Amino acid sequence: ISPAKMCIRDRLNRLLEFIDNFISSWFNANDLSKLKTADMDAFKMDALKIHGQQYTEYYYGANNYYIAKINMSKFYRELISYFDNRISLENDGKGYSMENPKMKMFSAHDSTVGPQVVFLGKLFDIDIKNYEVPYASSILYELFYNSETKSWTVEMFYQMNSFFTVEYKTFKEKVEGVLVTDKEIDDFCKFDQNK
Repeated sequence: ISPAKMCIRDRLNRLLEFIDNFISSWFNANDLSKLKTADMDAFKMDALKIHGQQYTEYYYGANNYYIAKINMSKFYRELISYFDNRISLENDGKGYSMENPKMKMFSAHDSTVGPQVVFLGKLFDIDIKNYEVPYASSILYELFYNSETKSWTVEMFYQMNSFFTVEYKTFKEKVEGVLVTDKEIDDFCKFDQNK
């Protein structure tokens, strides 16, 4: 495929993703009878409003990294704990088992996967502006051991395409360096643990 055709295909895919996300949002949050009577100007205004809400939702924290950290801290604490345990099993000679694979895949809605893309993008200086997150999305984390360097790496795949790879020690240090405590999350969100 020529570069020009690839560019057109990319733009078409983005447009189709937008339409898919817009329609699902409209169906979720609006009275369907509006579709019968809305004129084009009203439709465009609603489309822009809902499109903005979509980005706020699944790029949650894109404009405020503190929100991104609150959104992802519990998740990444669990992921790091799992990988530390998996590396420990490998070091103890336990090797592969069905119960303890070297990968974790999250196939979920945009509002679950999108915040991971934002969190990682900001933390590791990845340009994420072209990573539009469709309603059904996936992100996969996989551990690899390099026998020559005697080190572990973690490779991330977004929508089954390589996102980025980093030494696990660096990944863990950078992620743990920005995580927010559960108490801080509860206080910020005004969660009452006694209820």
